[in-house]
Amino acid sequence: MTTSPPDPVFEELATIPGHVASFSADLGSGQLLNVNGEINQEQATVIQKLMQDVGQLVSRYSHNTTMAGLLSATSGSTAVTASSTDVEDSLVRKVT
Repeated sequence: MTTSPPDPVFEELATIPGHVASFSADLGSGQLLNVNGEINQEQATVIQKLMQDVGQLVSRYSHNTTMAGLLSATSGSTAVTASSTDVEDSLVRKVT
């Protein structure tokens, strides 16, 4: 995995207690750029596919090329939460 400068969202997610891992990913390829914690190969594959799918949607209203996410385990299930620093602003501008 390569490293790139973490964005503020990635840094914020990394401070949330009880998380399994936080990451940032390239929205085009889905490649994980920064990982804080443990992500196994199966989880990485799912995350990469999710980031590619999200990237196709996000590209319509955002120029952001990376997204930060949080991998958490609750009651035996795994959830991925991803957010972007400029998506909300872009959505607001598009709607108004």
